[in-house]
Amino acid sequence: MAIANTVIFEDRKTALYQPGNIRVSGCIIFFRSAGEIYSGKIILPEGSTVSCDSVGVAILDVTAAKLACDFYTCKRTTSETAKFFINL
Repeated sequence: MAIANTVIFEDRKTALYQPGNIRVSGCIIFFRSAGEIYSGKIILPEGSTVSCDSVGVAILDVTAAKLACDFYTCKRTTSETAKFFINL
């Protein structure tokens, strides 16, 4: 059974080489950076369950967690942080 949720990666280049359990699961994968979503550049499907998958690069993991925390607690992230992810 395919996963009907959305998986977002913090680094689109590295996500292309993610483990097969993600690639063959049938889930929708956005090969976009998290910063594009947090900045409003990309709109996610309404009502979808979203999973963010870490690629294991420490600075990306920490920055993505900070963006997600700020975004979902209605704090504004700095544009510099969002630009960091958009340019990956």
